[in-house]
This record gives sequence, structure tokens and C-alpha cells, in this order.
Amino acid sequence: MRKRRRGRPLKIEWAETVAQLEACYRAEKDVRRRTRLHGLWLISKGKTLTEVSQLLSVPYRTVQHWVAYYREGQLAEVMRRTPGGEQKGGNYYLNELQERAVKAKANTGAWQTAAAAREWIRDRWGVSYTTKGIYSLLERLRINKKVPRRQSDKANVAEQEAWKKGGLLTP
Repeated sequence: MRKRRRGRPLKIEWAETVAQLEACYRAEKDVRRRTRLHGLWLISKGKTLTEVSQLLSVPYRTVQHWVAYYREGQLAEVMRRTPGGEQKGGNYYLNELQERAVKAKANTGAWQTAAAAREWIRDRWGVSYTTKGIYSLLERLRINKKVPRRQSDKANVAEQEAWKKGGLLTP
């Protein structure tokens, strides 16, 4: 005897057939994307969200998110919402050309702080970075902090300059 399901029946307007979803699921190499496709395929076959959650060992709420993404924009939206779905290695705000421009500007010494770099990027391209995000960007672009060297209070600048020009000549 089959268990009686509680709640409203799940209604989804599928753009793909069950066979197409299965083919997508089986062809996917990325584990996270494959899990999502597997879940959608099982739902299209008539499994409940609870059953899919248990079969795939993911939280029930996660399966609800997958369904919501699918309703929003079919498989394209589900794949877009997967971490790393649009671009391998993460989603960055700036394109390659903009990143090169940031690196060139940094090489001119235009900014004293990461906040100044963040402001320049926001003003130039309208892209807002968090504090952590701008540090991550600068690190990824290998833009290092410029820290002034310590100088002793007893340092004699005139003697240092003379030494740089050929050393100190003492009698």
C-alpha cells in the first residue's frame, strides 16, 4: 500500500522530457551540477522533494531551491546558480580587459590604499567590491601592498646620499 502524500501536489512545467533530463544528468562531469540534474530528473519522474532530499543526501531546502531556480529559468538558471557554473574558478566582477587596466593603474602607484582602488573601480565601471573582495582581487592580480621601509631616527640622509654616490670617504 502506497503512503498518502501530504500537502499540495508539486506542479512544474518541464521544458525537457524525463529522458532529456536523464541524458543531461548522465553526461554532466561536474559533481555539484550533476547532483542538481539528478535531483531534477528524479522529481520529473514523480519523486517527492523529501524522497529526493533523502536519496541524494542534501537538505530539503536545497532541493526546494533547485525547483525554484528551474521555475525561474529552466536548466540554464539551475546551472547558472551552481558555484562555478558560469566560469571555472569562480565568478569575478571584472572581465580580463578591466583586470589588466586595474593592474596597469596599480603599477603607476595611483592608489595608496585598497579602499582607493575599490573607489576607482566603482567610479570607472560601476562595480562594487566588499573590503574582503577588493583584497582578494588585488591578491589574485598579484598587486602587492607598498609598505614604506623603517628608517632610524638617527639616520643621516646626507651621508646616505653620499654613500649611494660612491661611498663615504673618511680620512
